[in-house]
Amino acid sequence: MKRTIRNDWLDAIRMLGVAAVVLAVWGDPSLGGQFGARSMAGWFSVTSEQGWPGRRYVDGNTVFAEEFDSSGDGKIDLWRFYRRGVLSSEERDLNGDGKIDYVTRWDSSARTLLSMARDTMFRGMNNLEIDVVEGGNWQIREDRNGDGVADRILLASGPYDFFSSLALD
Repeated sequence: MKRTIRNDWLDAIRMLGVAAVVLAVWGDPSLGGQFGARSMAGWFSVTSEQGWPGRRYVDGNTVFAEEFDSSGDGKIDLWRFYRRGVLSSEERDLNGDGKIDYVTRWDSSARTLLSMARDTMFRGMNNLEIDVVEGGNWQIREDRNGDGVADRILLASGPYDFFSSLALD
């Protein structure tokens, strides 16, 4: 067959078609695939260190998110987000209503807690927040009546281990 621009064009279209089918099958979870056809990002099933079932989302070899069912009710209620493969924040739905009730954020090394926020009244807004402020001190804000304005603000200084181990439950 004589090579022409038209034949090269048709060969390219055929190759793209084959690649699209392979990616579609590979990317369709119902067909056993796990990765999206639009990018090389994907997910795979994992079990957390606590034994909770979930998914880990990756882009190449870098984890960017995880989600778990920590309550065992079949619904995702814990999300972990990573920046450059390092844990940067965690969000939880503590009462199963689909709203985030607890947020924790860490620095870029995932070793230093930067802030915690908790919706203790389950109204869809945080009413207890703890942040690291200058010099390693802590600011604790509490909205006791749910109007969105802090009714009590405390500045505290204390060992990091004490504040980082608070469960706020």
